[in-house]
Amino acid sequence: MVVLMGVALISLVGLPWIVSRYVNYVYVITGSSYIKYYFMAVLYFSGILSLVVLYELRRIFISCALNDPFVVRNVTSLKRIGYASLAIGGVFVTKAVFFLTFLTLIIIFVFALAALFCFVLADVFEEAVNHKQENDLTI
Repeated sequence: MVVLMGVALISLVGLPWIVSRYVNYVYVITGSSYIKYYFMAVLYFSGILSLVVLYELRRIFISCALNDPFVVRNVTSLKRIGYASLAIGGVFVTKAVFFLTFLTLIIIFVFALAALFCFVLADVFEEAVNHKQENDLTI
C-alpha cells in the first residue's frame, strides 16, 4: 500500500511534464494550452483523491491485521472511500462532456460501482459494529 502511495506521489509530481508531452503529441493541431490545464486539473484532483482512498484502505488493512475489523473507524473510512470514488467519477463525467473516450466511460462506471460498493459495505460494517457492541455488553 505504501508503495502505491509512493508511486501516486511521484506521478503527481511529474504530472506537468507528462501532461505537457501528451498534449503536445495528441493535440498538435489545436495547440491550445487550455487543454493542458484542464487535463492537469482533472488528473491532480483525481490523483489527490486516489491518495485519500489509498490512505483509508491502509487504515482498514491495519485494523484487520490487528484482528479488529468491526470498528467505527472502518465504517468512516469506507464512507470516505465512497465519497472520494463518487467525486472521481463526477470529475470524469465532466471530462466525458468535453473529451469523450471509451476509457473515460469505463472509469466513470468503475468508480460509480466502487462508490456504491463502499456505501453498502459501510452499512454492513456499521451493523456488525452494533452487533459487536451489544455482544460485548452481554455477560
